[in-house]
Amino acid sequence: MKKPTQIFTFMTILWVAMLWPGCDDDLKEDVLIAPSNLQVVERSSNFIHLTWDDNSVDEDGYVIERSVAIDGAYQLLVTLGSNSFAYIDTDIEECQIDYYRVYGIKEDINSNYSNSVNAVSAIPPGEPNSPNPFDESLIEEIPLELFLSCSSEFGRYGHLYFGDSQDLELITVPRLNNFLWSIWNLQLETTYYWRIISFGDCASKDSTIGPIWSFITGHSIHDMDENYELGNSGIMTAMIWIEPGSFLMGSIDEEYEDEQPQHEVIINEGFWLGKYEVTRLQWESIMGEWEFDNDRGGPYRSADAISWNDIKDFLTIINETENGHIWRLPSEAEWEYAARAGTTTRFYWGDDPNYNEIDDYMEGKDV
Repeated sequence: MKKPTQIFTFMTILWVAMLWPGCDDDLKEDVLIAPSNLQVVERSSNFIHLTWDDNSVDEDGYVIERSVAIDGAYQLLVTLGSNSFAYIDTDIEECQIDYYRVYGIKEDINSNYSNSVNAVSAIPPGEPNSPNPFDESLIEEIPLELFLSCSSEFGRYGHLYFGDSQDLELITVPRLNNFLWSIWNLQLETTYYWRIISFGDCASKDSTIGPIWSFITGHSIHDMDENYELGNSGIMTAMIWIEPGSFLMGSIDEEYEDEQPQHEVIINEGFWLGKYEVTRLQWESIMGEWEFDNDRGGPYRSADAISWNDIKDFLTIINETENGHIWRLPSEAEWEYAARAGTTTRFYWGDDPNYNEIDDYMEGKDV
């Protein structure tokens, strides 16, 4: 049995609550439920569309804040009226990442922030321009350099497709503004086809498919050029005849001590040397599917980062199917003799004392 004092205390509390039945409601009015599920539902090159869940029933409005950096200060973007749940931001910069958050307001009370989201404007793809060479042009020499560009002032990404039939293969994924790409080991007197598919930057998933262009390679301008089949693969490789002769091998430059002393080397017999690096397509025609980690580029990219043992296997398979030809790696002297091509300067392209031109010949040129 409860004591009288306990009964009295309980009844007092109940009586006080009954006298002020609205005290809980006053407490609730001091708290706004924060908006939630803020998300980007659509974006383009000139607007970003935001929506969120309006969880409050008596707010005066909503405030949207924006920042241009993930750890930057948020600034007031816009104040909206009550029951708002969407906003389209048109004051944006192309390819700029914007960060958003929303909170509710009622008189002098603010709710907590919603979740934050970020978005970047989507730039539509540019139209690929007609490239060089133009359709059906006659190419007199190889390799062919393809200059790609697009009509937009902003850079675009794209896919370059290339092949000797209209069933084209993906070669590379360049940024299309001022892009130079060399296609190696083209066959003479052969029609090749290629096209560009350009994509918009940033968030755009749209694409513009360019037409298929074609060109025809011409006769070799070198009397000592020949195409040889790699084993019985059906794949040809361009070879050039290197006449016998002599040259000064090594360097007198103190910077290259491991190339000293400079000395005369005599090449007594001429030899055939591959005009270009072995491509992925040629390697796979002998060795099967590409099994190396450097799986980048397409079939016409050079087969690089391959071990000496793998190259021995490659040559062994070719030689097992050849009649009268022996395939091997050139010696260091043979390679330098061919690369120098009669030059006596510090490098085969010139002395280049300040290394101003080395990127054009050694590492590849950015155009």
